[in-house]
Amino acid sequence: DIRDRLVALRAELLRRGERTAGDVWGTLGQILANAAMLSVFWLFLLLYRRVVYDDLRRMASLSAAFGIVIVGAFIMWRFINQGPELIPIPFAAMLLTVLISGRVAMVGAMVLAVLLGTQAAYGGQDALYIALLGGVAATLGVRTIRRRSQLLVASGVVAAAFALAALTVGLRNGWGVGQMGVTTLRGLANALVSGAIVTIALPVFEAAAQVTTDLTLLELSDPNQPLLRRLATEAPGTYAHSIAMANLCEAACNAIGASGLLARVGCYYHDIGKLRRPQFFVENQGHGANPHAQLKP
Repeated sequence: DIRDRLVALRAELLRRGERTAGDVWGTLGQILANAAMLSVFWLFLLLYRRVVYDDLRRMASLSAAFGIVIVGAFIMWRFINQGPELIPIPFAAMLLTVLISGRVAMVGAMVLAVLLGTQAAYGGQDALYIALLGGVAATLGVRTIRRRSQLLVASGVVAAAFALAALTVGLRNGWGVGQMGVTTLRGLANALVSGAIVTIALPVFEAAAQVTTDLTLLELSDPNQPLLRRLATEAPGTYAHSIAMANLCEAACNAIGASGLLARVGCYYHDIGKLRRPQFFVENQGHGANPHAQLKP
């Protein structure tokens, strides 16, 4: 009976990939496998997002996000719980979606899910499936974000994805309702904490990568911005012209799939140089005197 148990244990360890635990060559093979998996993401950037790949600040920010997820996964596994639904991939997926793009974030989430979910510590394809579903859901939840409160909605989408993962894995493996519920609660905790950390970390990563996100553009479009308030009071004609131009440019950009928000904010600020001498421009003169009439040819 003891021998049968040991044989079964050995078979399970082989299935999990722990056959070479502590072996130098086995460790080297694992390192190379992890490096090959990470290279998929960097190769994707090199071929399809060269602007990001050539920017050292953005690459450093991406590396930092990956590092946070890997270290966070180890901390969760070592000190809290070994459940794959606690791997903080949703954090990186949300952050990269807002910071760069949804496509980059989705590929990154997939790579992290394969990298971490297939580790022997998590043991099996169920961990890969759960981590992958949570990461992809995070990218879809923040695909278009115009308010910081939308991160809370994204957290709800991630929690729903983890609930679906718990249900499907539980039905397949014969889990009880209690075990499914615990898995769902852990996924909910991951989703909420990831959304909260993204809210805190986003300004830091924005400054580090020198990227202007849609959230920052929305803040710049606030009429209470000091420069826009000066424009409205000191050069009202120019301000009205900028608003009209912003409406036209935003509609044009939206029609061709460009960034309407970026065009709108650019239009708001494109004539701020006129604040130096507002009356020298016809839209601010009204019925007053034209200063140009007093100048020599």
